[in-house]
Amino acid sequence: MEEESVAEEQGFQFFEVRDSSGTAHTLLKVPSNFRSGDRTHTNDVFNLFMGGVSGSGVWSSIVTGWQNYIKNKLTGRTKIFVFSSTVVFKRSGTDLKEEDFEGRGTDLTSALRTVCQEVNDCTEKYVNVFIVTDGAHYSGGPKPDVEIKLMCVPPNKTINVHPLGVGYSFPVNYSIDIRSWMHNGSANIPSLYWAEERGDLEVQFSAIGNELSAGSVSLTLNHKGYILPGTDSTAAINPGEWLYFTEAPDNMPELILRVDEEEPQPLSIQTQMITMSLLLDQVYPQWNAVLLQRHRKKLSVPMETFDLMDSLFIYLVEKMKSVISDENTIKIRLAKKHLKTCETSYATLMNQSKTVIGIEGKILNENELAEKILKTTVTNRKYDLKTLKMRGHSSDDFLADVEKFKNIYNQIKEDIKSLHTPTPDECCMITMASTLLDLQDPDFLEVLNEYNKFELLKVFTMTGIPVYAPVRDSSQINPWTINIKHILVTPYAILSQIAIESCVEECGKVGFEDKDIIVDRNNENTRFNVIVPTIPAEATAVLKRLVRTNLYSLMATFCILKNPHIIDVNAHIAALGCTWVKSISHHPPENRPGYIKDRLRSLDATAKLYMDRNAITQYLNVLVCEPKQALMTESTNTYKDRTMKCESLIKPMFFIHLEAEKFSEKQTANLLNLLLSEFIGRCLSNFMNKEHATPFTDFFAVELRDPEKKKAWLEKFHKNEVEGFKKSSSNLLETYFTLHDLRSAIKKYVSNDFNTLSNNITEQITIALSMSKMGHLKNLASCGNVRLSDFKTWAMEMQVKESTIAAAYDERQLFVHVCEGLKYTSSRERLGREPETYEECLKFVKKKVTQETVNLLQSIILKESVDESEVVSLTMHISCRGPHPIGSGSYS
Repeated sequence: MEEESVAEEQGFQFFEVRDSSGTAHTLLKVPSNFRSGDRTHTNDVFNLFMGGVSGSGVWSSIVTGWQNYIKNKLTGRTKIFVFSSTVVFKRSGTDLKEEDFEGRGTDLTSALRTVCQEVNDCTEKYVNVFIVTDGAHYSGGPKPDVEIKLMCVPPNKTINVHPLGVGYSFPVNYSIDIRSWMHNGSANIPSLYWAEERGDLEVQFSAIGNELSAGSVSLTLNHKGYILPGTDSTAAINPGEWLYFTEAPDNMPELILRVDEEEPQPLSIQTQMITMSLLLDQVYPQWNAVLLQRHRKKLSVPMETFDLMDSLFIYLVEKMKSVISDENTIKIRLAKKHLKTCETSYATLMNQSKTVIGIEGKILNENELAEKILKTTVTNRKYDLKTLKMRGHSSDDFLADVEKFKNIYNQIKEDIKSLHTPTPDECCMITMASTLLDLQDPDFLEVLNEYNKFELLKVFTMTGIPVYAPVRDSSQINPWTINIKHILVTPYAILSQIAIESCVEECGKVGFEDKDIIVDRNNENTRFNVIVPTIPAEATAVLKRLVRTNLYSLMATFCILKNPHIIDVNAHIAALGCTWVKSISHHPPENRPGYIKDRLRSLDATAKLYMDRNAITQYLNVLVCEPKQALMTESTNTYKDRTMKCESLIKPMFFIHLEAEKFSEKQTANLLNLLLSEFIGRCLSNFMNKEHATPFTDFFAVELRDPEKKKAWLEKFHKNEVEGFKKSSSNLLETYFTLHDLRSAIKKYVSNDFNTLSNNITEQITIALSMSKMGHLKNLASCGNVRLSDFKTWAMEMQVKESTIAAAYDERQLFVHVCEGLKYTSSRERLGREPETYEECLKFVKKKVTQETVNLLQSIILKESVDESEVVSLTMHISCRGPHPIGSGSYS
């Protein structure tokens, strides 16, 4: 068998790249993890760690990152230094320890001076420098600029510099300058590592460790190429680098590679065409990193590099455009999406690169500079991985979800294709695509293979009912409380999530808080931000397994909650329920338009895909057998070691509708009464907690809330109290020597008098429930987006008899619900007992209204009576004895 060449064995790759004129050139990719046959050079390495941070907690994370990702990858000799107000040598060896922490000041100048001395004095050929800091220099002495200007690369040494900034105060400019002046190793090592938060340190140290795995090795070719086009050519290359040759692959001489002092070996490998992703994600960032380094070292920046970058990009763009047509297939849509992404990415890359290199002085904020450098030069590309880990759903979890979805899809692919082709009315009015149409596309799997999580959320067609529902923190936690303001109608009855994404890409206008767009600027009711996904009724049986996957739940959650970081398995069924209740409340059964009937059928068909889920079937069983337990916010009983929760009243309303055959006429009528009772109770649950609240008076003695009525009562009782007090004390001056005595006496008189007036007040109050106030009851967080009248519409939908509905809404029945709602603030209290009779509630309400009225009148009249009595008494005093000092506590 023929032996593999060095290139084939270790991963050298050749690529053909063409400029806008069609002229071919060559790119060579050197493997990052290059292995040398000679291991003696691994001891010819010097590693230097220089770290200084202000917080012990941050230092602990640095120690953990170093020990886990760096220590075991180091070869040769290692020295550990830390710096604060001084530089301290800790040890020779690879261990970094908690007790190494020094936190007094930041003498960056001395730290850099030590680094230069150590690098110059070492005898090793290969040097790795690690500089970690979270603060700018502020410990006196000369500024770091002095030492940076003295930096240089000693002859015959290869130095890789790894600057790691921590937090938002680290010296960005100094870090870049240090790397630019001292680094002559691989151009593919990032210009800067940045741990914005303490939690990012693990990711950054892992990235540095990956670069170290390349080892220390000298690679030399027999033919020169360019690390950066427009600069001097070189035959020396480093692991991980890209080397550019002006020649076409067919015109290249045979390349011979020498590794250290080993025997030269030929590189023979097949050439591939460069891809746009390789060009934008790897080649251009390396070139930008070298451009930045030259700019910092005050060397010439070859502007022809930018011309070449434009030319190579234009060729690939034209090639991409050549396969795009007007067809609405997945393949064409993906091509358009990819083209748009590439054009945006390249424009951003070039704009920020020229800003950093050409007009860098205009960037005043160092953090802004760091952001731009990380986006334009070589980075460890950590961001997707970091974000995917949020909420416990890692990239591995996402890939596993994709595989499960693909497996199910492949099993039912033929059944999907046999379904009817969606009509235009079943497709998104803007994109003319639909979920089913995408699934029937022969190239559908390319969507799953091509994109990562966040890209997939933007390109997978999720069609459904467009609604406008402001984004709220509470609905992120409890989707049963989604507050739908309006639902779009024909011609926009069916839209898709990618309609929002495409609108944002084209015009860039989207609501900041609610992520909303408006389809017709002249019609506010065409504003939407949420798609409630629906499945055609005839396709539900085939698609059920796909709908129940984590991947579909992820996409449905994003459509509804606008959050790409979570999977809420209840979000879809909850949104369907909220949309259903909103639809029937605005369109009762009588005279319901045809398009609403179609919407309701679609909602029902889609929702029934979830009704055999264990949690739902268990809840339904409790709703049938123990409805009071099912309607509690959290049941007192447990079922299979778990309680039942009623997150909002929309949940039982929707489930009873979907499983109507499980409920008898009597059960449904009973549930109507229970729903009304619980709705009123939940709306009133916080009423008693308000300061100076008079809830019983508000709901049952409305006349007392009338300003004129209240004024008349106050004047009557106030006059009686003042006159009565005067008569009880014939001579105020002789009876009460001080103002304090006077105040105490009148408070006692008024309190005693009001105790006798309670019965009189009760007889003068008309007790009746305020029906107008009932119509305004609402508690979005606990009940969902429903009002009292919506339960009547629901009952009509459930075909409850008119007489039964009338009895449930009878004023005496509602009177009882309100009384108990104010009396028992807990859902468990209300539903855990038998309801009281109207007569019992009436008696209790009269008592509470009297208490509230007496307390209110007494507090007001007491103050006014005291004030008036004091005025009368002082007037008498002045007329008898002359004025007394202001503020005196006595009359003399």
